[in-house]
Amino acid sequence: MKITKLVLSAAAALGFCALQAQALASISTTVYNSDLSVAITVFTNKATVDLSTNTTHSGVVSGKIGNKQLLDLFAAWAGADRTTQPWKSAKLVVGWDHEYDILVVDKTGTNVLYDATSTGNDSIGFYVDFFDEYGAGDWTEKTGTSGYYTVDDTDSADWYLYDEDVTLPYTYLWGNGFNHQITSTSYTPTSAHWSDSEHAVFGPQGDQYWLDVGYYSSTSADFVATGGGKGEEYIGWAD
Repeated sequence: MKITKLVLSAAAALGFCALQAQALASISTTVYNSDLSVAITVFTNKATVDLSTNTTHSGVVSGKIGNKQLLDLFAAWAGADRTTQPWKSAKLVVGWDHEYDILVVDKTGTNVLYDATSTGNDSIGFYVDFFDEYGAGDWTEKTGTSGYYTVDDTDSADWYLYDEDVTLPYTYLWGNGFNHQITSTSYTPTSAHWSDSEHAVFGPQGDQYWLDVGYYSSTSADFVATGGGKGEEYIGWAD
């Protein structure tokens, strides 16, 4: 159950000739973003039939979806070529300055190649909401010409990935879980710096649709976002 192969074969079957075209130019830029690491496990059923005993058995099989598989899928959505630059070295980030959308950026981390959340197509999309509902948190603030603001909090989170027969057979995966965030912003009269980390965990959840296999499926997932840079940026609970 390799999603990479499924993405590429489905794209070819649907005539995505643009996969052989020149790599697409950036559509915008981002300054405040965090690298996103994705680990999704899909569990579904596969039936086997023993004709000699007239017995049918449906067992559980699983597949993994990570950054590479998602980038292959998003390239197919965008009609881009993953074998040439800038998509060859592309990565996933959370665009804090793009309404927290999940973005594909080039290797510089600033040029946006694709917005996987605001796709412009109601039949495809991917999103990780680290801050679906804010929870309790510790925060400290020091004011003055030099100061800082730090937050350590817990939130409920959710995510989804759907492709309604555009590149994949009908797929709708989602989850609700728990997020732990640590973020800070510090400043002096001449400089400022921000940093953040988010870790959202989603236990096994049912009622999933995976590649239109005809069975209900389950997922578990783990998402980590880490970033930082110059300037003042307030993320999530601190926003």
